[in-house]
Amino acid sequence: MTPAANANVKKNARAKLKTVFAASALRGKTVVVSAAAEGIGKTVAIACARAGARVFASDINEKAIAQLRAKKIPRLHIGFANAACEKSVREHIAAVCKHSGGVLHGLVNNVGIAGPTAAVENIAAEEWRAVMEANIGGHFYFAKHCAPPMKKQGGCIINISSTAGLFGFPMRAPYAASKWAAVGLAKTLAMELGAKNIRVNAVCPGSVDGERMRRVIAAKAKETGRAQKEVRADFAAMASMRAFVRAEDIANLAVFLLSDAAKNISGQAIAVDGNTERTD
Repeated sequence: MTPAANANVKKNARAKLKTVFAASALRGKTVVVSAAAEGIGKTVAIACARAGARVFASDINEKAIAQLRAKKIPRLHIGFANAACEKSVREHIAAVCKHSGGVLHGLVNNVGIAGPTAAVENIAAEEWRAVMEANIGGHFYFAKHCAPPMKKQGGCIINISSTAGLFGFPMRAPYAASKWAAVGLAKTLAMELGAKNIRVNAVCPGSVDGERMRRVIAAKAKETGRAQKEVRADFAAMASMRAFVRAEDIANLAVFLLSDAAKNISGQAIAVDGNTERTD
């Protein structure tokens, strides 16, 4: 077989696998995704719906909610929920359970904010608290209120962390601390909920191409006095693959972890980062 023919065979095999995976991986499952009107959360929510799940997504951005709702994606429902407010999360999950008959199979804790880019001595206490309340408080609230219905039949929780939660991130102390906490929460809940057949993992993306990353690059460029193009190239160079991660890469892993194919994967912090070599 010629190299070109071999490449076509591999390409067709991947395409076939993708089609089968997308059509059946989450059929019959009910999944909650937080912060899902934009970015990674939106991509994850759409991927789960296309994989057959009934998805209940939420966000705080009402304009983005309306835009996603207008797409009328089959099996994807989206509404308002403030992940940093337990009352809002509790009411949202109660509404989800009312619509699903109390059945819940999966939770993707995607909510998170970037926070300030500054030396620790220049970070205000209010900024620190805001990041912690959104990034780890939101994960805690969703897990707290999703765990009871999930215990009825088992399920899976995914905390979207970051490679900053594995290595640290200079000039981003609140963000890095919150992402380490997301990993710690995942590992602890894996121990706590495993006997109820609930798997819990953390997914740790590297630099994900998109609007949020562009804001991070702009902030770092301003803080360091460097050109944005130079900062972007430096971020890409931090990984062995010398490239940014796509939101679709995170969604593909999330669908797999939520599926029955991953029934014995729990308590893990899984990086999707092209192999981070440095974080300076």
